[in-house]
Amino acid sequence: PTSDKITIEVDENLIGTEALVFNILGQKMSSYILTTTQTIIDVTQYKSGLYLVKLTNDQTASSIKFCKN
Repeated sequence: PTSDKITIEVDENLIGTEALVFNILGQKMSSYILTTTQTIIDVTQYKSGLYLVKLTNDQTASSIKFCKN
């Protein structure tokens, strides 16, 4: 669980990947392009609940869940 930020760490070959943040209802909250191997996303404005981060590029797609307190 987090109350202020999440950190996404990826390998160098995933730089340029799009990170999309969705709430539990599937509404897109924000989007980012990963420009370094470590990206910090500020979630202080999000309401408490479960969220999903989808990482997508031409070669792969994956998702990560997180809980905002």
